[in-house]
Amino acid sequence: MNRLLRIGSVSVSLALTAMAAGCGGSVAVETPSATADVVATKAPVAVTAHGHIKLAGEALGEVPLRADQRALIEKLAVDADARQAAVRAARQDLKLALADQVAAGQIDRTALQPKIDAVGTAALSAQTADRAALTQLHSILDTSQRSLFVNALESRVHGHFHNHGGMGGMGWKDRWAELNLTDDQATQIQAIVHDSFSAHHGEWKGALDHGKNMLEAFRGDTFAIDQVAPAMDVRAKTAEMTGRFVDIAQRVLPILTADQRATAAQKLHARAAAAQF
Repeated sequence: MNRLLRIGSVSVSLALTAMAAGCGGSVAVETPSATADVVATKAPVAVTAHGHIKLAGEALGEVPLRADQRALIEKLAVDADARQAAVRAARQDLKLALADQVAAGQIDRTALQPKIDAVGTAALSAQTADRAALTQLHSILDTSQRSLFVNALESRVHGHFHNHGGMGGMGWKDRWAELNLTDDQATQIQAIVHDSFSAHHGEWKGALDHGKNMLEAFRGDTFAIDQVAPAMDVRAKTAEMTGRFVDIAQRVLPILTADQRATAAQKLHARAAAAQF
């Protein structure tokens, strides 16, 4: 169920640093001074960030950066993380509400819908600035740095995806081992998850292909985000995908015992309190 609640992603599990959606735009980037420190070093980037911004920061930590580049990128990361605070808060609100419903033994989709919509609205509000920031990042990095960044990010996305069981995979079982599911319960839940992802396989594959194409375009010397990633209704798409995960939770809940539901609710509350999504 943790996978069911990693909500708000519209492309490559949120890991592509705003590469997936929103209204387009470009922004001028301050040209680094000719006297700037030319020594490029590797060091952690955006260590206090969250989610897909943190993932991108980890990838950038493998790229040798000059001091002037690092300062610009850190500012981009801080601003982006601040914009995503509303998204995280909306996800937390939804997760807490869902945890309460899990504890009560019944999912009320109507009651959750405003919270689902709030996640999409928060995501939409950040998209224009996020896309502009991605354009800035492209301009800050040189060709070799962009290639190193893309390689590192692709590796992390690939590892994250497969560590969580892939589309409809079994990764959820390890993350919810505390439920002590019987073999029969695990089989039933796996079938529900698999069926849901299979029903929308084309969309999931399209999103993954979209993210890969975006990253490949980012390697180039020019990066026209409106051409590479045409605008989409991120609010509607986010709400739709979030709703699917809630639907899966609604089908899974009757399979659990009262004790298992209580354990699941406690874990959801704990993860929400720790801002783990």
